[in-house]
Amino acid sequence: MKVNRLLSSFVGIAAVIVLAGCGQSPQAEAGSASPSKSAPAVDLAKAEAEIRASDVQWLAAAKARDVARSASFWSDDAVLLFPGSPPVVGKKALLDYVAGSFKDPDFSITFATDTIVVASSGDMAYEIGKDTITYNDGRKRVTAINNGVVVWRKRPDGQWKAAVDIGTPAPAKKK
Repeated sequence: MKVNRLLSSFVGIAAVIVLAGCGQSPQAEAGSASPSKSAPAVDLAKAEAEIRASDVQWLAAAKARDVARSASFWSDDAVLLFPGSPPVVGKKALLDYVAGSFKDPDFSITFATDTIVVASSGDMAYEIGKDTITYNDGRKRVTAINNGVVVWRKRPDGQWKAAVDIGTPAPAKKK
């Protein structure tokens, strides 16, 4: 139990550090740009829409149990962090993780994004949402409801890829 709390604390702190880099700079918020560094304006709403569209495609791939397509939304060096599990790091480990999950006949996943924040640079973003994952743990069927954070990076070819994917248990609903 202490290990889970420690892991959850670590994940929370790591998420805050990673996400702090995605926030808008005070200069960008004020709408002023340095005259010596004029960069093309980034369409933050378009970037957010691209990420939301990727989420829709990602969920469709997972529901279709398409291993390669599901794993394609993560970057080649992505890190997946879930409670009680060791980190899943890199494309091969992610492919193995997804393939193993899809072998379970009771496996299912749904997720919904609440918030997306795109960095003023337009090359990084984070999203916050919830997911529900059902799977078999031995003979027991488990349904985990998680709060989630995904850190996205935009590749030079314009595609958004999930670089860090974190799930933490959502509080139990009070009856």
